[in-house]
Amino acid sequence: MPARGSIADLEDELDRHSRWAESNLSRFLAESGRRSGYHPFVRDIHKSIREFALRGGKRIASFTVAVVCRGYGFDDPDSLRVVCDAIELYRHCILIHDDLVDGDDTRRGGPTLNRKFSERRDQRLGLGCSVFAGNIALCLCMSRILDSRLRTDVAHRIVREINRAYSDVNESQALDLWMEGTDADVETWRRMASRRAASLFRATLRVGATLSGAQRDLEALGKAGQEMGFAFDIQDDIIDVFATVQGYGRQPGSDMKTLKRPLHVVLALRDASADQLAALRSPETDLQTLKAILQDTGAVEEAKEIAARHASRALRLIKKTGMNREAKDLFASLMAYMGQSLQWYV
Repeated sequence: MPARGSIADLEDELDRHSRWAESNLSRFLAESGRRSGYHPFVRDIHKSIREFALRGGKRIASFTVAVVCRGYGFDDPDSLRVVCDAIELYRHCILIHDDLVDGDDTRRGGPTLNRKFSERRDQRLGLGCSVFAGNIALCLCMSRILDSRLRTDVAHRIVREINRAYSDVNESQALDLWMEGTDADVETWRRMASRRAASLFRATLRVGATLSGAQRDLEALGKAGQEMGFAFDIQDDIIDVFATVQGYGRQPGSDMKTLKRPLHVVLALRDASADQLAALRSPETDLQTLKAILQDTGAVEEAKEIAARHASRALRLIKKTGMNREAKDLFASLMAYMGQSLQWYV
């Protein structure tokens, strides 16, 4: 794994990319909001999308697009700006809908759109505006690409990548919802997760290659993105349980209240005693008890090991591509950074 210095360098890269991406996205959303200002309430929806999308975060999805482009020597900042804007809008479309389905109140230290508009009048307004705001974000994503000066064939291939990812993540979220409260097995979890974050990173790496004209590496990068997504999902789900409000930006353990079945819970269900199994099946079990079960069964450590194997497979695939050494090192640092973040909590 990369040394600490490499991860510190990566953090600097992420900070620079985040500032660049947020500045670009802010300008685009401000302009699109002005064009859609035919009613004060509609302007408010656009303003809310803009505020939600600019709350910070590591911008890892659009960062991976930029790293792939750098790896192939692609040097067209205007085209990269268009595609990174689109990826950020796509990502936030998913987050808006995800918060709605999960009933979350906060995201990155601020209210979710569901909560914000519910407080404006009632729950029905909150639910409806969250659906519509997410849909608007996706439309803005597509128009950002199709209305740009990207070559028509390139724009269409990028739209197809995003469209495929969006179809996959919706299927995954439906299956994830169905799994709640069940004694799901590892294979069911794997099928669900294969279209969740895996679909996002498969798309971002392939979009970067498409923009760069690196068609020969599309398949390898798609597989690498899928492996990255598995690792990201496993680690993010563990952090959801063990993080603090201050470090996470929202209440930890929210997934446990709805009896979601992330990998570490699936593994715990497999190995739990009768008393532990009853606790894992009950929405009344407190978070501290759940944490103890997840650790006592060895589920957390096993899930971390599985995530590390996915990360290693991703890096092996990336090493086989034609990207330059700098980009490959950045991906190695990114996977190390994601793994290291777990150590802050567990």
